[in-house]
Amino acid sequence: MNQQKTTPSSSQQLRQLLHYWFVQYNPLYFFSALCVLLGMFLITRELPQLNWQRGHIFTSAVMQVYELILIAGAALLFRGASQYRPSVILGLLAIFFMFDCTLQTEGLASVSLLYAVMWSGMIPVKITALVYAFRLRPSWAFWVIPTLAGSGIAVVPHLMRPSASVNLTILIMAIWFGLLLASVVIEKRPLIRCTVELDDWGHSVLRKSIRAAWMLWCGFYFYHLIVWDQLFGVLPGLVRFAPLAVIIPLFNKKEHHAWIGGCVAIAVAFGNPPAVAPTALGVGLFLGHLAWRRSQPRLFVGAVSAFYIACQTIGWQQWPLPPLNLAVSLITAALLLLIAWRLRMPCALLPLIFGLMPAIIKYMPLIIRLLKTLSGFEWGIIFLLMGFVALVVGIAVNWSMRGTDEHPTSNTDT
Repeated sequence: MNQQKTTPSSSQQLRQLLHYWFVQYNPLYFFSALCVLLGMFLITRELPQLNWQRGHIFTSAVMQVYELILIAGAALLFRGASQYRPSVILGLLAIFFMFDCTLQTEGLASVSLLYAVMWSGMIPVKITALVYAFRLRPSWAFWVIPTLAGSGIAVVPHLMRPSASVNLTILIMAIWFGLLLASVVIEKRPLIRCTVELDDWGHSVLRKSIRAAWMLWCGFYFYHLIVWDQLFGVLPGLVRFAPLAVIIPLFNKKEHHAWIGGCVAIAVAFGNPPAVAPTALGVGLFLGHLAWRRSQPRLFVGAVSAFYIACQTIGWQQWPLPPLNLAVSLITAALLLLIAWRLRMPCALLPLIFGLMPAIIKYMPLIIRLLKTLSGFEWGIIFLLMGFVALVVGIAVNWSMRGTDEHPTSNTDT
């Protein structure tokens, strides 16, 4: 009799089985997502043959509606039915689709920039809906960073042109833009909390879900970059991945890792001259960002040096190196001198030495010929001027060290 009481009935077993499959692990959600992905693949593959001018607008709108239904379902289950596990699954699926894994933004590039802007404008709306659905209180980064990244995904295809040489520069700048946003996420570690009382398992799920969201968004951002590389005829090569070298210092705060990453990125870019300027510009912005965020002022020297390389190589298409721009050299020298003086950083003068080497090598024969033509009187004038300069410099040095004078000790032997 006790055995009959403890043995669940067939209806209870069925209810438990349904609860296990459709509450804990609902396969219909994943089946739905797979069906949508397959359907969009088949439709977009046939659009060129159908010659449907507004076809990409239709497919993009369908995906937006599907994402909103996912979020609405998550809100209904989380807030109304207290079914947290399936609601989290729906929320993660909405995050999965948010950065256009079906490549509709590339299709919108053939229609109008307005629709791309509308697509990117939906990202903060969907994030707000997710925040409401799961009763979250996130920091501002959860709205701003995905919106900026999504805007890049939507707008960049409109800037690309088939077989255009500028596409490589646009692609490299898009890579740097994505790395900059990733660095903000890694550096700031945006906070988010749920207003619902959570146990230890709930907090663990929240942390893993947020980590998964950032990883999915980052992965799909760079997935679009790979698609652009193939779609718009960007030349293949290692130079496309040169900016990835600066990922090293994102995971380690050691200063020399930032120097290594920046130098490797620029060195690799020299294999393709048109890529040097945008890569060096990205390195300069990145090193400047790290110098400011981490209070590592020596990285400002690297940033200025990278900007110098970027300015000197703008428009460079093939070897040999372009002629030096005197104005850029003088401005760079002035900035490095200012850094050395204001931050009391003598190492800021090292790039000046290396920067002067090409000019010294180029004009050395002319300097030697000029020196050979000088008379004894002219040499005398030169040495006289050198003496005055040395005197003034010596006085200036002693004046700057006036607080360090030591009083002479008395001679006790007299």
